[in-house]
Amino acid sequence: AFIMQRISLGRAYLISGCSLTFAGGYLGMWVLVFSAPDHVTDGLTWKFASRDLVQQQHLVISSLSMVAGLLEILWWLGGKVRRNGITFRHDFWHVLWAVNASMIGVMFLTHPQHNEKRGVLIHTFLGLSMVWAAMFLMVSKIKGFPANLEEDFTIIMAGSAQLIAASLLVAFRESPEKSHHGIDIRCHGAWPLTVAGYVLAFLSLGTIVLHVLRGRYPSC
Repeated sequence: AFIMQRISLGRAYLISGCSLTFAGGYLGMWVLVFSAPDHVTDGLTWKFASRDLVQQQHLVISSLSMVAGLLEILWWLGGKVRRNGITFRHDFWHVLWAVNASMIGVMFLTHPQHNEKRGVLIHTFLGLSMVWAAMFLMVSKIKGFPANLEEDFTIIMAGSAQLIAASLLVAFRESPEKSHHGIDIRCHGAWPLTVAGYVLAFLSLGTIVLHVLRGRYPSC
């Protein structure tokens, strides 16, 4: 709130969008490139990641984060570029952003953990906090931000949830195993939600592309 009151709303959207896009892109690169030992080829890394539910969920989170970031950037661009009726200044895009951001929280709720008790507990609160934050922030975006953000209940709740989520991410430490053998996608009940995450990211990106190409939906 302190930062947003000292910069323009459009610039806040731009900073948020770039941060989400970068974080999502880095996570995807970490799974496919940076996490591999020096003696392992890229082909073997992808073969492992394609069968490991944990890495697939990381890639889903990466995709959803980049889509959410793109929507923030497009909202910022919507105030600068408007051709043939195409704009992203419509509440529909805030809802689509919230759906993608919430699905990231759902991925954390179903994220398999080797350190069962502590890991599951942290990821449960982490996922709930992210869903909570996305819903309250969506409401704030739709109704509009007031001049004094400290007086807005929804933005306070969204910020508090984001702070909890960030604190849990910083505090979490992976199980100190020397090697990770992976969790076969077919052997865990979270695989349908993982597929749903990919579908959501793909459909969201497709909606953006169609809107740019046709300029028909949503009308605003």
